[in-house]
Amino acid sequence: PGVGINRYFMSKKFKVSSHEEGMTLLAFLRDQYRDAPSVKALKRWIEGKRCTINGRLETFSTHRLKDGDEVVLDAD
Repeated sequence: PGVGINRYFMSKKFKVSSHEEGMTLLAFLRDQYRDAPSVKALKRWIEGKRCTINGRLETFSTHRLKDGDEVVLDAD
């Protein structure tokens, strides 16, 4: 069986705290999602339109986060 349109993604939710404010999205996810296969995979997921911040799609791994932001990543 190959990978097709029925691919399953698992949503991971994270909340940005005051001491994480100013971090890039990639650095934040690297710290928070320790089960990620690699930093490159995280970046690919962000650029592949699988990440939102406060409900808005974010495709730039260099986006700076603010206190209280809710980050959702649809990971494999």
